[in-house]
Amino acid sequence: TCTGAGEAADFNSEEGVLYFELSSFYDDANSLSINDGSSSKRITARVRPDISKIQLTVVGSTDDFNYNSATIDLSVNNKIAIVYNNGDYYFYVNGVKSSVQSRGTFSANDFTNLDFNRGGGNEPFYGKCKAIRVYKEALSDSELTTLTS
Repeated sequence: TCTGAGEAADFNSEEGVLYFELSSFYDDANSLSINDGSSSKRITARVRPDISKIQLTVVGSTDDFNYNSATIDLSVNNKIAIVYNNGDYYFYVNGVKSSVQSRGTFSANDFTNLDFNRGGGNEPFYGKCKAIRVYKEALSDSELTTLTS
């Protein structure tokens, strides 16, 4: 359960960072997301034990897609930042930046919720979450390296 996560005005749908520290013990895909209160518009971090990766899923933008992190051990604590910045998407996983995916954009005010599921209640997160934050603007590469190292 996530309480006291702020108000809808605290989320920026055009740029920002979804940061979390987690480990997962569940055998099936489970998720964290920022969304519009449903699964129609969302940026989801899907924990994928079947492939030992975090999968970035973007739905409801002008170009939906999935993008996988490098392989990681999901049973230990990992520091992960998903950056979205006016159509550019990328990961920082334990201090290492992925390649940038230039894809679809969202409209202002699309995101109103932070959920321990993929949006709309489906695919709930099972694991340990030490920290979770949403930043209203994209952070610099040096800030993201420090945050995730």
